[in-house]
Amino acid sequence: MGGQAASLHKRIALVVGSGGIKCAAALGLWKVFRREGFPIAMAVGASGGSLYAAAMAIGDSVETAP
Repeated sequence: MGGQAASLHKRIALVVGSGGIKCAAALGLWKVFRREGFPIAMAVGASGGSLYAAAMAIGDSVETAP
């Protein structure tokens, strides 16, 4: 029964695409999620987005992200 309860827990995964505009948009989402108290359970990215996803994963702040 414990496995079922854990699987019902919703988590947020933020996927960051490649390209400057997509990375900037992801930073905006990251900032809003943090401000509103929504924890990001997983961050993944492609190309330049992988740098931002890595910064999110290590707990960097939006202000100091690359």
